[in-house]
Amino acid sequence: MHAFRAPSAATTQAAPGPWLGGWYALLPIVLLASVRGLWAPDEPRYAEIAREIWDGDWLVLHLNGELYPDKPPLVYWLAALCGAASGWSELALRLPSLAATALSAWLAQRLALRLLTPGAAAWVPLCYLGSLMLLEIGGRLQLDPVLACLCLASVTLASDTRGAPGRVRNRRLAAGLCAGLAALAKGPVAWLHIGVGLLALGWVLRDPESERGGAPRARAPGWPSWCACAALALAPVLGWALLASAREPALYGALFFGQHVGRVVDGTQHPGPPWEHLLHFPLLFLPWTPVFVLALAEVWRRWRARASVPLDAGMRARLALSLWFLVLFAVFSAMPPKRDLYLLPLYPAAALLAAAALDELVASGRVPRRIGLPVPLLWSLLGLAGLAGGLATLLVDGPGALSSSSALAESWPLLLELRAGLSAVSALLLAGGTASLLLAWRRRPAALELGAATLIAAVALAAVLVVPRVDRLKSARELALQVAARPERPSRIACVGVQPEGYRFYARLPTVKEELAPALEREGRQFLALITRPAFERLPPELRARVVVLASRSVGARDVLVLGASP
Repeated sequence: MHAFRAPSAATTQAAPGPWLGGWYALLPIVLLASVRGLWAPDEPRYAEIAREIWDGDWLVLHLNGELYPDKPPLVYWLAALCGAASGWSELALRLPSLAATALSAWLAQRLALRLLTPGAAAWVPLCYLGSLMLLEIGGRLQLDPVLACLCLASVTLASDTRGAPGRVRNRRLAAGLCAGLAALAKGPVAWLHIGVGLLALGWVLRDPESERGGAPRARAPGWPSWCACAALALAPVLGWALLASAREPALYGALFFGQHVGRVVDGTQHPGPPWEHLLHFPLLFLPWTPVFVLALAEVWRRWRARASVPLDAGMRARLALSLWFLVLFAVFSAMPPKRDLYLLPLYPAAALLAAAALDELVASGRVPRRIGLPVPLLWSLLGLAGLAGGLATLLVDGPGALSSSSALAESWPLLLELRAGLSAVSALLLAGGTASLLLAWRRRPAALELGAATLIAAVALAAVLVVPRVDRLKSARELALQVAARPERPSRIACVGVQPEGYRFYARLPTVKEELAPALEREGRQFLALITRPAFERLPPELRARVVVLASRSVGARDVLVLGASP
């Protein structure tokens, strides 16, 4: 394959880029990572695995003292190092995700400089970091930000065939190592993301001038370098799986089949209809969804007209990015398991396409209303709805008028505290949405960045005014400390309908999933248990007579009861 030659900057019209290069979108991501505790479903589990790694075995993962065969260890290792160095603060545990998110934006920008134009590259950080998905997930303790970063690094390095053969070979080896670490972060799904990305960029790597008999180029390294790349892609996760299985033979089936191919075949983990991503992705890629759709439509139009108007280098690059995105989008839509964050490694390709279209819109000086109006209109409507909802709480006569749910009733004072913060966020959305709506009506390109800046500012304001209060409902921290302060000292605390890991992490409580009856027999007067209110109400009368409710709290919108032994 020959090196891709990017279009000359002289052939493109210079257009202004975003304010501060778009990197201000990192602010709300960092703020959210700083102000909230560990939120279910994944963060408490991942934090507890990291702590148990630090306290015990770095090779065989454990959760609540039991074997944990679900995922490879890379992110847990990184979280354990960061957590132990900081006294196990939530922000430190999230540092791997924060660093990976920022590095992904930088890598995507470097890829845009090579494949697209400097003007498009200038918009990439804002299109990536400023999307709703990255604002929410970019700073959480998850596997996917690290996976997305390593997959993008591997594709970026392996697709770059510029320079001397030795440099190309070294980049391929580095790409193989990144692919291996990506698999060590979340398993073989990394190879799917990287393989499709590299095959799609094969469109770009062909040099039309060389194919027409232009000046010969240095011969690129051959198959030995690709074989070495593949070996490095396999070695980290395969080596870990073999060593862990040798230590714990019970892991063999899960690590080599059950947790990747088995999940897809079984289809019971996070099942969803094939159209689920088609419904969710347009919302999660806001505010750039209209621009992204425009980019795909333009690629399709140019592809159909390729016989009369040959594709230039920039359009070939966009075609490759479109294939990269669409093929993987179709594959993950066809798979039974569905979670929105499974598509996170596709967001760099989407951001590159949106940035290319955005650069052209800004350079043209006019934005079609069908592209500029939808997002500002949405922000304005959300702002109006939020202000109306805040006004409605003034007219509601206590929590009983809202719901009979005990969790909501107990949260009523907190909901009143949230009203001012939510009203401020709603007012910001309304003001920013209205301003960008006026600009969009006049077809001004500034409406696009203002719409993005409105979302970014609203999330930052919510991180300061709203999220710390919501955290009291979402995090298990306060209830865990309350249980830890009780005089009972059971050997194990039974959890029924409650995930035990958050309580273990925050207060070192010996929480486990266990039925109440055997726990009562074992612990006697030292008995303690955590149970959801619906599960408690379903207990047989004779068992309910043997326990007493010591405390209750809303955690993650559920009533969680603390039970003790009845006198």
